[in-house]
Amino acid sequence: MRMGWPAAMPAWRAAFAWALLVPALAWGVGQCASDRWWWSQWLFWIPPAVPLMCTLGAAPLLWSGSHRGAASARRGARGWTGVALNLAVCAAVIATGAATMRWISWGRTGDGVQAASPPALRIVHLNARWPGDATQLGAAIMSRPADVHAISEAGAVLRAPEVRAAADAGATAIQVGRFAVISRCPVIEARAVYDDGAIAASWIRFGPTGSLPEWSMLMVDAPRRLGVSRSAIFGTLRAALDAMPMPAPDIVIGDMNTTPGSVAVRGTWPMMADACEESGRGLRATFPRAYPLWAIDRCLAGPAWEPVSWIAWDPGIGAHRGQEITLVANGTGHARAQASGTRPQLSP
Repeated sequence: MRMGWPAAMPAWRAAFAWALLVPALAWGVGQCASDRWWWSQWLFWIPPAVPLMCTLGAAPLLWSGSHRGAASARRGARGWTGVALNLAVCAAVIATGAATMRWISWGRTGDGVQAASPPALRIVHLNARWPGDATQLGAAIMSRPADVHAISEAGAVLRAPEVRAAADAGATAIQVGRFAVISRCPVIEARAVYDDGAIAASWIRFGPTGSLPEWSMLMVDAPRRLGVSRSAIFGTLRAALDAMPMPAPDIVIGDMNTTPGSVAVRGTWPMMADACEESGRGLRATFPRAYPLWAIDRCLAGPAWEPVSWIAWDPGIGAHRGQEITLVANGTGHARAQASGTRPQLSP
């Protein structure tokens, strides 16, 4: 059989197909550069479903048949352009399709808490993004049973009747900087540790209760400043926290305003595991609430705790979906911390 040049492709079809591949190229650059710079984070935040749909749109242009009437002298250049486009589309579909599937968590380790497992800790988090309706937000938050309810941008949520009822029943309901906590675990210490007008953090230490050990939580709320890199913002927070005489937290939770795979978040807490990555089930995205596209509300667990379940939930009000996380105490991690007299540290 004699092999010749691939069939030529009309110029308009090739141009349109290349144009449809631009979002996939931009997304790929963003995945490599992450949120190191202000410009790259815009590309990093492109939902993978967008380039996936564009590349699927380019496929019919390439696979619906090629132009047969071109002169043989013109077949070489345009024919090989078609081959390159076909390969580019296949690669883009595979990459963006795999990334889109990762937007849905399948619960790799979250098989639930077995009867013989260590005691479980359940945390419910929601960014109330105040101002809002305190009564409706409070009712939505308290409708999710938990040991600790953690609220970012809490505003007046503590005034909600459901929150007051929980406090009357013995729960601790306190405001800590931009955050609020309603806890059935005893609160030993709570303080706002950083707020530069952009990113804010509060540290809460909980005492042992029942069979749960003592533990601590750092609540973080990152700004929506799109022109400043997340690496710069979280780098400032990391430097401030390192300068403070406080132990590393067991749990970090809040609205990080950046998506999974963030270099900024991983660089700030390198030894903590993402609860959604470890045990998530269902859609990861939490913002915007009605049509979630970005997984910006996050929970990180240190070596003393193992996430066994993470789900996103819809409060029916506000801008964000919430997180519900179940964790079990990792006996090895706590034993190591008690032996050294400190909590597990974040960096090597």
